[in-house]
Amino acid sequence: MPEVNLRDRQLEEEGKAFLSSDSCYPQPCKHFKPTLEELQSTTFSDYIRNTVLRQSERGYEDEEEDLDNVSENEDEENRKNICHTATRSSPRGSTSSSTQTRKRYCRNSRLVKYDYGIAKVTLPKGFSNLEGIAKDQTARGPDWQAGTPLGDKELPSPMSQVVRGLGGIYEYTFLDHRSMTAAEFRDKADKYIESQLGSNYKDMPIEELERKFWRRLGPTMQPAMYGADLEGTLFSKDDDCHGFNVSKLQSCLQLLHMDQDDNESGGIPGVTTPYLYFGMWASVFCAHTEDMNLLSINYLHAGAPKIWYAVPAGEDSQRFEHLMEANYQHARRECPEYLRHKRSLISPKILKKAGIPFTSTVQYPGDMIVTFPGSYHSGFNTGFNIAEATNFAVPEWIPYGKKAKVCLCRPDSVRIDMNKFEDLLLRYESEVLQNKRFLWKDWVLRTKKKRLQEEISNAAYGSATKLQKTDKKSSGSGNSRRKEFWVEVMQPTSNRSSKSKKKKNGGKKFTSKNNQTMISKEVWHLAKPIVGRKAIRPSDRVLCIIPALVNENGVRETGSSNVEVEDEECFAGSVVELHNGHVRVRLDGLGKKEDVWMPIDSPKIFMDGGKWDDNQKSFEMPPKHCWKEEDSKDKCV
Repeated sequence: MPEVNLRDRQLEEEGKAFLSSDSCYPQPCKHFKPTLEELQSTTFSDYIRNTVLRQSERGYEDEEEDLDNVSENEDEENRKNICHTATRSSPRGSTSSSTQTRKRYCRNSRLVKYDYGIAKVTLPKGFSNLEGIAKDQTARGPDWQAGTPLGDKELPSPMSQVVRGLGGIYEYTFLDHRSMTAAEFRDKADKYIESQLGSNYKDMPIEELERKFWRRLGPTMQPAMYGADLEGTLFSKDDDCHGFNVSKLQSCLQLLHMDQDDNESGGIPGVTTPYLYFGMWASVFCAHTEDMNLLSINYLHAGAPKIWYAVPAGEDSQRFEHLMEANYQHARRECPEYLRHKRSLISPKILKKAGIPFTSTVQYPGDMIVTFPGSYHSGFNTGFNIAEATNFAVPEWIPYGKKAKVCLCRPDSVRIDMNKFEDLLLRYESEVLQNKRFLWKDWVLRTKKKRLQEEISNAAYGSATKLQKTDKKSSGSGNSRRKEFWVEVMQPTSNRSSKSKKKKNGGKKFTSKNNQTMISKEVWHLAKPIVGRKAIRPSDRVLCIIPALVNENGVRETGSSNVEVEDEECFAGSVVELHNGHVRVRLDGLGKKEDVWMPIDSPKIFMDGGKWDDNQKSFEMPPKHCWKEEDSKDKCV
C-alpha cells in the first residue's frame, strides 16, 4: 500500500511538471526591437535572415555534425555549399546583421527548422513618417472621420463571419455584405463590441479580452464582420520606412518578374502586393499556412491589438494537422488542403490538452508579425483596427516551397514553379558578388535588359522572323493557334513498365509533379483550337501543353542542374470543372492531385481531335504533322 501511494505521488508530480512546461502551455514568441541605426545598416531581407530567422533557428549545434557527414566523394565546391549555414560567422543569438556576410543559397540546402511559428518586430519611432494614416494610430481622429480620404476609404465587400461548433472546435462560413466606408465600418465595430462586452470594454486588460473571446465564441454569438483582402496600402509612396514599407518589400520573390513583360504591373495580389484588413471585436483569421509555405509580414497600422497563435513547422505542425483532421473529417474528404480555405479554428485549450506546443503574442500598432515558412497561425482582433500584410521569401524558404501543396478547388490558388525559381536564385547567387548588396529587382531588370539586347543582336543576323514567331506564340496573341495540327502526346506509365517501353520504342521519359513517369509512345493527336469560352464543357477531351522535367537518364534529379531541363510537352485529359474562365483538367492516367487549371483562352490548351489512325494497328506518320505548336510552320511538311 505505501508503494502504491509513493507511485501515485510520483505520477502526480510528473503530471504537474508536464503541465507547467513550455511543451504544453503557450510560450511568447521571439520579440525584436531594432533601433533606427540597425534598420539603416541593413536591408529588410538581411534583417529577417540574419536576425529574426537566425535567432529562431533550431539545431544550430548540429551543423558541424552535418558537415562532417558529407560524402568524401563530393568535390570541394559542394563541400563548401552543403548548406547555407556554412557561411555563418557569428554565434547563435547575435543581433548584429550589419557585420554578417550575406549567406549564399546552394542547391539542396537543408530545411531549417524554427522553434517559433511567428516573431514580433516592434519598429522604432521615426521608422515611418506615418503620413499614410495621418499620423494617427488610433484611427479615430479628425482625419479618420466621414468626409475625409481615410474615413471614406471604401471596403468593397466586408464579410460576416458566421461560426458553428462547440467545445473549442469551430468552423466558419463567410457571407459578403454591401460595400461601406471605413468610418461606417468603425461605427459598426464600436456598436458591436459594446453589445458584446458592455460599455466598460476599454478598461479590460488584454488577458480578460482573450478569455471573454473564447468563452463567448459559439453559434449563438452575433457574427462579427471583417473587411479582409482589400488591395491597397496605407504607407505613403515617398516613405521607404528604412526598407520595412510593406508595399515595397525587397525579397527574392521579385525574381518572379523575370517572365513578365516590362509593361505589366506584375505581382500576385496579397502575395507580392499588399492587402489591407479592417477588423472588429471577435473577427478572426482561421488556422492556415501561407500559400506555397511562404513567409508573411503583418503590420498593424492603427487601432486595437491583435492576438496571435502559431504552431511551428515540423513535428508540431504534423501533430496539429492530425488533430485537425480528426475534428474536420468532412472538410478533409472534400479537399485535402481544406485548411487553406481558412475556415477552421481551434481553441488554445484543445492544443494544451493535445500537448501541442504553440506560440502566442499580442500585436499593437507599430508592431510587425513575421510568420515563418510552413507554420500554422490564427488569431482574432480585440476591436476596430487596420492592418496591412503581404508575403515575402528568403532563400531559406525554398525547401519549404518545394514541399508545399496547392488547393485545387479554385484556379486562382497560388502556384510557383519551384524548379524555375531555384534556378533563377542560383543564377543570381553566381552572378552577384557575396559582399555586394545588389537587389533582386535590380538584377532582374539588368538581366532582362541584357536578354533584350541579345535578341536584338540575334535579329540582326536573320533570326528576327523566328523570334517574332516565338514571342507571338508564348504571349498567346494573334491567330497563331487557329489552325489544326498534329502533336505527339505523352503517356503516363509506371516506373517499371516505362523502362521496357523505352527500350522498345526509343521514346523520351519525363516526370510529373509527383515523380510519375511519362513516356512518349509515338501517339499522335489532332489539336483543334477552342473557339469561344462556351465551346468547352465538362467531360470534353482536351490537349494541354504543360511543363515536364526530363534528364538524360529519364529520372528526375533535383540536384543536377546541368542535366535536368524543363520542357513543354503535350498531355491528353478530360475537363472536370469550369470556373471563372478557367478549366480544370484531369490528365489521363493520373489522379486528382495531378489536376491542372488552365485559362480557357490559353494558347496551350486545345480540343482533342482524336488519335491518328485509331483503327490501324501499325502506325504511320501522318502526311502533315507538327512536333510542337511554337514551330508548327517550320516543321510542317
